[in-house]
Amino acid sequence: GSGLKYKKIRLVFTILLSFVAFTLFGLADTFGSYNHVKTCTNSIIDSDIRYASVKESHKHGSGINAYWSEWGYGFTKEEVKAISDSTGCNFKGVYVPEFEQMGFKNNYDYSSETLKCDYDIYSTMFHGFVEINENDMTEMGYKLLAGSLPDGSKKEMAISEYTYKTFELAGYKEFSEDSEAEAPTVKISGYGDMIGKTLYVAGEQFTVTGIIDTGFDFSRYDRLKENREISSEKDKLLNYVLLNELDKERQYSYLGLAMLGEGGVSKLTENIPNIVNITDVYMWFSYDENGFSGNYLSRLSDFKTQDLVWLNGEKNSLGDKEIIVSVDMIPYIYSDNKSAASGEIEIYTDSDSLSDGQDITDEIKEKILQGSYTMYLDSWDERNLSITESGYKIVGYIDTDSGASHYNINDVIIVNDKLYDTCAGDKGGLYNFAVSSMPGERQDIEKLVKYCYQSDSEIKYPLQSAATYELDTIDEILSVMSKIFFYIGIGFAVFAALMLSNFIATSISHKKREIGILRAIGSRSNDVFRIFFAESFIIAIINFVLSVAGTLTAVIIANTLMRERAGILVTILNFGFRQIVLLLMLSLAIAAIASFIPVNRIASKKPIDAIRNR
Repeated sequence: GSGLKYKKIRLVFTILLSFVAFTLFGLADTFGSYNHVKTCTNSIIDSDIRYASVKESHKHGSGINAYWSEWGYGFTKEEVKAISDSTGCNFKGVYVPEFEQMGFKNNYDYSSETLKCDYDIYSTMFHGFVEINENDMTEMGYKLLAGSLPDGSKKEMAISEYTYKTFELAGYKEFSEDSEAEAPTVKISGYGDMIGKTLYVAGEQFTVTGIIDTGFDFSRYDRLKENREISSEKDKLLNYVLLNELDKERQYSYLGLAMLGEGGVSKLTENIPNIVNITDVYMWFSYDENGFSGNYLSRLSDFKTQDLVWLNGEKNSLGDKEIIVSVDMIPYIYSDNKSAASGEIEIYTDSDSLSDGQDITDEIKEKILQGSYTMYLDSWDERNLSITESGYKIVGYIDTDSGASHYNINDVIIVNDKLYDTCAGDKGGLYNFAVSSMPGERQDIEKLVKYCYQSDSEIKYPLQSAATYELDTIDEILSVMSKIFFYIGIGFAVFAALMLSNFIATSISHKKREIGILRAIGSRSNDVFRIFFAESFIIAIINFVLSVAGTLTAVIIANTLMRERAGILVTILNFGFRQIVLLLMLSLAIAAIASFIPVNRIASKKPIDAIRNR
């Protein structure tokens, strides 16, 4: 150790420059060792994400043409239970009506100036129905601000404090089907004022029984409330990031969901048939003459008999080219007074065909039966599925108003099971996504993330939150950049090794006399190496400690700046055990090699030559 007192200035500069190079190496490796599961876990913890929402995503194509799609995929009750069992989380399915509006603008003063700002940040709609009970409240850490939890056997719901804020600012109006008899606006001054009020959502009236505090920090989005001229690109970017973050929060957490009692969602959906959206695979039915399309497929077994009107006798199954369409897809006869007087009529095919109360006439039924209105199926997608066939015959139509179910559907086509399996066999499911509380322990969060992003599967369940949305958006970029930073890290490591080894080698070369004396009195080369390695070891440990501290500090500062200045919720740089081990091994390896080479070269000389510095 006493050897360190010589050439002090050079030693200080060597350690300083080596410390900088090693720190840059450590930083580069934190990026170069990017791992989605680890980054996602840290981002969830650092962003204090308290809920876990998952969707189903399937892989299509292969190689550079591979892509993941969530469109049209949903969860069955069995699938929700399977995910809960696999992750240990109590997931609840969220039902999002396909053909009903979830907005509640009829229940508040839509024109209220208090809601108007540059960005749409207040709650004006629900994003789905979910069930909630006392156990869910405890797991999520929620508390009831007023009222009680809803009864699932009744048309009752609880709303979040975030949704309540809309009525507090804009007031409440009772819904009326008579547009001319608009109800007066009632001022809402406290949580209790909303209890007992009714909200018209998805064609149903629900009574509000409770207001729930979900722990949402609305103050984070205060800057979005300001109506001001934004000229800075930085401000525009920050506002864009914040708005996307808020959208994810209200779309995939209890924040923006209509909360029903236990069994409420099941009761709400008991008559809804399984209908699959197929537009994502470029597949549609249409009339030959005008390109009229249907975007949804279903099977005969999914519908109740009372919801179907047969054109030429009821069937138990559909033939190869027999289809049933929703009533809005049936052509209709239009006649005004002039044409009616002359006996002239025109036939139209329009998705709004029955919106004005037009009936499906016997003339139209006859034309359909005669084959005047056949349809063709056209399809192409990445699954090597290509179908172009004509001659599909309409044998019936769906008219829920004539049955007991009373649900709204549009652009739906019922096909036989074979065609359904070909076009949409792996799709469907009642629930659009599933939500639960986020596990409290790090290992449980990591277990959940690993399950959701299974790399060896054709199916994954990506987490839906502001943080995971940002990470999933830049995941591919980070993966590419990590490879670049891996080589940058190697460059810094080589630079640091050359600097440190140069100092050690130079220091040893100035001690040829001491090495010669040690050899002359009987020391072996190994003995000499151990003596001089001690000096190198001390330098290496000093450098290691400084570089670990420097890398950790730089990572903390970088992540903090990205979160506070840029509003990013992703913890991109992850310092851990890997970096500590790499820096230690690199420091010791350089010290050992830099000591061994010059010591071995000098020790291999005759002692007298080393003493005379030859």
